[in-house]
Amino acid sequence: MTKRTVSFLGFAFTALCLISTKVYISKKIQTFFSLAVTFGTFSYHIFMRLAVGKAVDSIMGNQADYYAPWFKERKFERPLYRFFRVNRWKEYMPTYDASLYSVQSHSYHEIAMAMCQSEVVHEVSALLSILPIFAAFFLDALPVFLTVSVIGVAVDLAFAAIQRYNRPRVIRLMERENRLKNPAVT
Repeated sequence: MTKRTVSFLGFAFTALCLISTKVYISKKIQTFFSLAVTFGTFSYHIFMRLAVGKAVDSIMGNQADYYAPWFKERKFERPLYRFFRVNRWKEYMPTYDASLYSVQSHSYHEIAMAMCQSEVVHEVSALLSILPIFAAFFLDALPVFLTVSVIGVAVDLAFAAIQRYNRPRVIRLMERENRLKNPAVT
């Protein structure tokens, strides 16, 4: 998905939420209440992710230390990615800004830093995806909030897994490139 598509969807879901809410209030048709809750929850998830992305970008500025402990590959990760077959489905997942990962425009170093930042965005978004569940207590719509929130968490963790799966490979390419450019003097 492109930036424009994501923004369009956010505004479309917001408009549909407002329309559904207005119809529900005036006609008291329960279906429109369910639609308003669903569209509103989708709007929250889209705009929350955009806000998290902007906040993380303003803090990190694509300058993450990919050797920091948080970003290092753990021993359990490769078997886990193999079990979930990340290599088979990662290519089918959309990229919000593919230009950040272009080897024509960026060095491996810059790409690895962008991957760290994307990982943080998705991890924070996964945590914030749980918040709408609390609205269920006020709106009596637990199935909608729970379903959308669980899907949101799963999708964000999948995107974080893709970043963690790809980053060690990018770092190895960068290190190999550096060795070829600067052979050790013996």
